[in-house]
Amino acid sequence: ILLLQSEHKTGELLYIRKLWTLIGGNQRELARQKNMKKAQETLKGKRKEDSLSASQRKQRDSEIMQQKQKAANERKSLQSGDK
Repeated sequence: ILLLQSEHKTGELLYIRKLWTLIGGNQRELARQKNMKKAQETLKGKRKEDSLSASQRKQRDSEIMQQKQKAANERKSLQSGDK
């Protein structure tokens, strides 16, 4: 692409850049957009920074999953009891 910059007009260069992004060369642009969205959500309060350590977060998530599993097992036993 660097060789094409010196040979072509700016309109053609923009076309080549758009074509490049269409074929998958836009990872940097996608990452930039994702980070902007994350920053905006943090400012709006949608994304809660709970300031937990990794082990505390793991413990919390483990407890939530155990509760969900217990509820699923109860539903399963009720369904098998109805049949």
